[in-house]
Amino acid sequence: LVRVDQLPDTAAEAAPEVPASDASLAYVIYTSGSTGRPKGVLVQHGSLANLLAATREAFGVCEGDVMPALASYAFDIWLFEALLPLTSGGAVRLVERERVLDVAALVEEIADATLVHAVPALMRQLVQAERETPRLGRLRRAFVGGDRVAADLLAEMREALPGAESHVLYGPTEGTILASTHPVPADGVVYGHPIGRPLGNVRLYVCDGLGSPQPAGVPGELLIGGAGVARGYVGRAGLTAERFVPDPFGGEPGARLYRTGDRARWRADGTLEFLGRLDAQVKVRGFRIEPGEIEAVLRRHERIAECAVVVRDDEAGDPRLAAYVVPAPRKDVELWPSIGEYFVYDDLIYHGLTHDTLRNERYLRALRRHAPGKVVLDVGTGADAILARLAVEAGARHVYAVELLERSYLAARERVRELGLEDRITVIRGDARTVELPEPAEVCVSEIVESIAGGEGAAVILNQVRRLLAPGAVMIPGRACTRVAAVTLPDELRHEPAFSPTAAHYVKGIFEEVGYPFDLRLCIRNFPAEHVLSTAGTYEELDFGAGPVDAEYVRREELVVERAGRMDGLLLWLRMELAEGEELDILEEETAWFPVYFPLFEPGVEVAPGDRLRLECWAQIPEGVAPDYGARGVLVRERDGEEMRFEFVSHHHRRVFRASPFYRRLFRDGEVPSVAEQRETLPASLRDHARRSLPEYMVPAAFVVLEALPLTPNGKLDRKALPAPEHAAGADRYVAPRTPVEEVLAGIWTEVLRRDRVGVHDSFFDLGGHSLLIMRLLAEIEATFDLEISIRTVFSMPTLEAMAGEIERRIYEDVAGMSEFEAGLLAESTPVAGV
Repeated sequence: LVRVDQLPDTAAEAAPEVPASDASLAYVIYTSGSTGRPKGVLVQHGSLANLLAATREAFGVCEGDVMPALASYAFDIWLFEALLPLTSGGAVRLVERERVLDVAALVEEIADATLVHAVPALMRQLVQAERETPRLGRLRRAFVGGDRVAADLLAEMREALPGAESHVLYGPTEGTILASTHPVPADGVVYGHPIGRPLGNVRLYVCDGLGSPQPAGVPGELLIGGAGVARGYVGRAGLTAERFVPDPFGGEPGARLYRTGDRARWRADGTLEFLGRLDAQVKVRGFRIEPGEIEAVLRRHERIAECAVVVRDDEAGDPRLAAYVVPAPRKDVELWPSIGEYFVYDDLIYHGLTHDTLRNERYLRALRRHAPGKVVLDVGTGADAILARLAVEAGARHVYAVELLERSYLAARERVRELGLEDRITVIRGDARTVELPEPAEVCVSEIVESIAGGEGAAVILNQVRRLLAPGAVMIPGRACTRVAAVTLPDELRHEPAFSPTAAHYVKGIFEEVGYPFDLRLCIRNFPAEHVLSTAGTYEELDFGAGPVDAEYVRREELVVERAGRMDGLLLWLRMELAEGEELDILEEETAWFPVYFPLFEPGVEVAPGDRLRLECWAQIPEGVAPDYGARGVLVRERDGEEMRFEFVSHHHRRVFRASPFYRRLFRDGEVPSVAEQRETLPASLRDHARRSLPEYMVPAAFVVLEALPLTPNGKLDRKALPAPEHAAGADRYVAPRTPVEEVLAGIWTEVLRRDRVGVHDSFFDLGGHSLLIMRLLAEIEATFDLEISIRTVFSMPTLEAMAGEIERRIYEDVAGMSEFEAGLLAESTPVAGV
């Protein structure tokens, strides 16, 4: 900043004169395009001057008027809000965006205003605030426009602002901000969507497809003529010629009409009524939107086959975008427990292992290289004795197949008998660490390695099995390496973490086997490789071919972030070398093994290329053979050197349950959650996807998952057959609030969102929430719970259940830091019974 009296002398020189006329360009402002290519509208000085003069005369704006500028300056209505009072001797109040979104602060800011303009969504909040606490006593004009204005809102404005005249404003950018106005009558019924009569020097026509005027009551396209018609579009001669057509109704030479694409009709009283769009373009909360743009973005989502975006009016008459999507066939990303360390094997698990074609093929290749004519030991053969059978197929002289579990041993022995291999395979029941063989084995083959190579106790077991091997015996696999990298969790698991129904069955089985629930090790099936953010390091390396391996260790690695994104945790996966040249990487190739996931940050943290994770990996064996694993370290941000520490421990089975934020969300209420259907998980994923490419006002408020889009007999989308979002979501899934906080928060939601009821699994955004309503929601939460909740919390925890859980956590943290006396005072004063 420089003081004015310190500026160089040249700064005081008069600005050069620039000749200007009515035909000179005043500004270029861009509007949305249906193909995603914005259109720059060329507006002339004469058009802007006429707009200001016409509105000054129509509304009697004069010296002493005060008008706040509430719209974004990138939105052309801002020129009306800012320039109208300034050119009339009045004052404009520039209001910060944060205060516009905070209705209580906004009412305080504009208490002395005599004129105010707002889009319908914001006006509805101002009306509600004025009903509760009248503050706008000086207001004499209230303008609402930029979107379809519901009749009930006009009636509410008339009631809540009795000292002000209410006006509906209408106009496209190509008509220089405004073209018509409709004064709301002081009494009587308000119906339809009136947009009134033209402003001064503006002409309005309702025409049929051939350009002929329609009689009163007959719908047609609305065309604008007169002083407000813009020059055209920047560099879009073809589009300009299409939308700006010659005026056949007696205008001046060269006069043109702008084809708005809006559908309207003349009422009997000589006023216009807005009926919607002829094309698909819509207006929501004052923003002109092409649904085709949104549909193009949604179709880029990997899980979407078809989609359609429309505008719907909810019960409050507040238009909102709704997206209807048809999922694409895909391999679902699924959360699973790590099963290998526990005795819960059943026919399904054995079937998956037996029919893992890729894994079996790699094992067979290694056995063909080393097993012909040799004695083979198969450690942990399983019910199908699959590796023992592969060893026979590879030419082994004899195979000793050891199995610990009685049920699996009996099944394996029966399978060998059925195949007539009893003379080639001897099935032995027992612990491979203690059994005896009739002769030393020359090849040892096993499948007891897990996604973390030693996770099933492989290191301890195979170290002790060496006593059964001949000198120089070959180990298959020869090496088992666990790789590690930083990842972003797939959206469907991040929003509502849950197990697939089958996986949930095994979680319950593991809990029964161990005797209590605990934060068991997690795996992710079908993890998308594109969600890996960093370089890969080595978490664990077991070289079985070199001799006994270290089952307990501490390793240090540094991972470098290569892709910007949200880092949630670490992914660990197995890379095996079964024989020289025979490798298997379970992240690159689909097998019965699933990568392991360590949650580190909840919620995730944003990382950028160059950020580094200094990582310490460790394994300890507190008892038995299966290790506990852990990762600790620091995330170092490249841009400022900021450090974020982290630590995570994955116990084999320790009485630690819901100990971290991720596990608390996973095992909510202490239950084992089964993953919801796509219609419940897909909307949250799509909303995040849309926000990465679209401004907030273009992100649909509701996402409805359908099996197919409804079509007309000629194969076109039947928009009338699209179900209401609330109906499509399924009322049968409604779950009533269960805790005191959920009950109170549900009451706030029903008031803010104007809903009859709200369930714990409902999303704030699916029910019509948007940026303006967020600020009201936060204000109500602060007033009720005496807690400040951030906007980010609403986006990251959009369901009633998640938001209530965060409020409960904050309350309990506050209480934990109080004295007994302070906590007693809080209990007496809190508005939430039971909290």
